Amino acid sequence: MIDTTSLRYFLEQKLPPTLDLLRQMVAINSFTGNPEGVNHLARLTAETFAPFGFSAEFVPSTNPLWGNHLVLTRRGRSTRSLALIAHLDTVFPPEEEARNNFVWQQEGDRIFGPGTHDIKGGTAMMWLVLTALQAQARELFEDITWKLIWNSSEECFSPDFSDLCKQNFDKETVAALIFEAEGRAERPQTTDHRPQTTEQRTEDGAQRSAVRDQRSMVSGQWSDFRVQGSGFRNQLPRGLVVARKGRATWRVSVSGRGAHAGGKHPYGANAVVELGHIVQRIAALTDYSKNLTVNVASVSGGTGLNRVPHAAIAEGEFRAFTPEAFETGRRGLLSLAGPGEVRSVADGHACQVQVEILTESSPWPRNAGTDRLFGVWQKTGEDLELPVFAEERGGLSDGNGIWDAVPTLDGLGPWGDNDHCSERSPDGSKLPEYVEISSFVPKAVLNVMAIKRLLSGMEG
Repeated sequence: MIDTTSLRYFLEQKLPPTLDLLRQMVAINSFTGNPEGVNHLARLTAETFAPFGFSAEFVPSTNPLWGNHLVLTRRGRSTRSLALIAHLDTVFPPEEEARNNFVWQQEGDRIFGPGTHDIKGGTAMMWLVLTALQAQARELFEDITWKLIWNSSEECFSPDFSDLCKQNFDKETVAALIFEAEGRAERPQTTDHRPQTTEQRTEDGAQRSAVRDQRSMVSGQWSDFRVQGSGFRNQLPRGLVVARKGRATWRVSVSGRGAHAGGKHPYGANAVVELGHIVQRIAALTDYSKNLTVNVASVSGGTGLNRVPHAAIAEGEFRAFTPEAFETGRRGLLSLAGPGEVRSVADGHACQVQVEILTESSPWPRNAGTDRLFGVWQKTGEDLELPVFAEERGGLSDGNGIWDAVPTLDGLGPWGDNDHCSERSPDGSKLPEYVEISSFVPKAVLNVMAIKRLLSGMEG
């Protein structure tokens, strides 16, 4: 049995090397479109986990412009396996990092830098959790086969990664745990399994933490850090992700008929005017009661001011949590194809509307397997006086592609904010991505104890 007091002390001692690992990873630009950087990070990650006994496999992406996926395997004494999942890439090109001086920078409890939160902080959390399990639950650690899998191109919705994961799953795979960032909430949450909406997540602000623990660096070494108090009371509730919206991208093309805007105006069929009608109908497909959102993201059309436009294009996306709502959005878009409302006054020539679904990532809906895993973390949180709530998140993760293969839970990483942001303004109205140091140890305690409960069959 793991004593939580000794576990916390152990994790506190391992926090400095955890943050040193994070700093090394953040120093590597791993923008999706920088395969050399992604592969560099993959090698560092493999080297970091090698002392645990993991063997590495670097799997080329099906897209030659992207880096290699990484699969680390450590065989256990039993056939049971547990998969831990993250990704290597970030959204920040090297030029953007340089332009905004977006580098590792600690300010009190926050560490700013590319990937500190999404998702290199999650990889650091994986290392911290495995370090604790190996030291404090050795028999359990040795019994399980561990599969650690990193996506090289998650930020670009890698089409082949889910297949790679499923190739590494089998009937003895207990769960897939994804180390994207946790959620937070300010107000008390119920302890049932009812989902929390994205809107219930905390906005940026100093009010998140009652106390900002300060850290400093002395001669390049992290100073000692303690989680205050004898328990986790007064901690803000942590959100674990139990569902994610699916996403489809679309393009609507309108073909009209060009004409001279002065001499032949009645003969024209204005594609831009037709598109104006269409985009309003597209926007009206949004149905908040079904958590279906449809976004018109870009429009273009026409060339010269003296021409009736003969072509116009709109592109966007739609998202939904359930397959039923997702299909409603899909059908609604496709129903817009055909003859348009705008016609030539001279001879009735009608604009034609074409609708294309460009890409699709299926929803990850609420399901029994995920809810069972959430129950394990929730019960563990109750034991630790560390409240946990279920969160449905509007953004995608690798969970969208694997939840139907094995029970999947997301949000096991640390807390931070401002993902995908690199700018900082003098007045503080713009802040870049950051992770909070004080979130690591409590979340690691929760993860270690919940994994032990899960693998020991103590789910009740």
